[in-house]
Amino acid sequence: MRVGVFAWMDLNVTEGSVVRVIGTTQYMRSLGWEPVLLTATQPPSLFEEFCEVVVVPYPRFYAHKACILTALIQPLGWAQKSFRYEALASALKRAKLDLVHCHHLYSAISLFPMRSELRMPIIYDQHGILAIQKDDRLRTDSLPYKLLLPIELRAERRLYVTYDGFCANSERVKRLIIKLFGADEKKVFVIPDGTSVGIGYDGDMRRLRANLDRRFQTDDDKVIAFVGTFKPLGGVMDLVQAYHLVYKKRQDVSLILIGSGGLWSEVNRYLINNSLHKVRLPGRLPYDQSIQYLRAADVAVVPEKQHIHNQIKPPIKLLDCLACGTPTVATDLPDAREFIVDGRNGILARPDSPADLAAGIERLLASESLRREIRARAPGMFPTRHLWQNISVDVINMYEAVIAKASGLDPGLECSIDLTR
Repeated sequence: MRVGVFAWMDLNVTEGSVVRVIGTTQYMRSLGWEPVLLTATQPPSLFEEFCEVVVVPYPRFYAHKACILTALIQPLGWAQKSFRYEALASALKRAKLDLVHCHHLYSAISLFPMRSELRMPIIYDQHGILAIQKDDRLRTDSLPYKLLLPIELRAERRLYVTYDGFCANSERVKRLIIKLFGADEKKVFVIPDGTSVGIGYDGDMRRLRANLDRRFQTDDDKVIAFVGTFKPLGGVMDLVQAYHLVYKKRQDVSLILIGSGGLWSEVNRYLINNSLHKVRLPGRLPYDQSIQYLRAADVAVVPEKQHIHNQIKPPIKLLDCLACGTPTVATDLPDAREFIVDGRNGILARPDSPADLAAGIERLLASESLRREIRARAPGMFPTRHLWQNISVDVINMYEAVIAKASGLDPGLECSIDLTR
């Protein structure tokens, strides 16, 4: 069986969405499926190790046009042809797929104008529910995207009553999808997030640390690391303020913030205004590089804010930190409590409290023996349920269930619009 893995995003950077694309794809061949990655730009070479790659250049604004079409209740016949991206439709047909797995909202939206023409089941892997993140978007997006948001929200709702299967990162997310969008419970499958990082590390830590010190000129400093998107819900500003509190007490500490996002300017402004010169901002880095630096750091921080988006699923970066064995400070949210035993394999801090986050960081920095113990305990305390090689079985079971239902000619799976060639 052949599955089209449709990911219309930059796969060359470290983000949770990219990690999920890699994770749900890399073990398919070992389970008897042939994945075909369809994307707009040339992905890292590692993808070619486990899937066929098809690059389809993405015309500017196509997804926004498709979004408008998706949001309409009864799209006009003349608009259907003009809103379909022919190169993408052709690539999907040539690939001779049995199913398409769309990662992220705009990937799913982009297929909507050609939904009935493709005549194959489509699964939507949401990577975050826009309806509960709209305030976050309104804070950081530019004006054109703020104006587009109501249309995106309507399009998101329509996808959940049209497509053939939906991925939820947790049972909490599944219940929320059913409640918010009225999705058919039988179409929502729990596919948790995971990590591909080898649990613990028995290699040369001194070499890893030397590479980090050389790249970021951290010398003999203790290093605090963050990997993620600079967005309000991610808590990056809480971390910067917490670092400021730590730095006032000891100057032998550097902070590395790997990533980018809407709060980039705000973070830079705070660093300049408070003369925090030991903070490094390398931007987005390839996943393997980010993991090496994360593993070599003295302390990792996952500073998620108190918000429903962060309370219904664990962030992938938390799983990566714990799998690396890096002593981690994470905010005390429901999913973090499922993974971290305070003082055993990490430290829990009150959400939305830079002072408590700083106290957790200071606790780890002050005790080399505690950091050593946490690294030693990491392999035995990591939940193997969240390794991608185990999750991949759930992914294949979902594919088989969706195809079986579609093969039964269930009328509920037919597209609500009839596109003409």
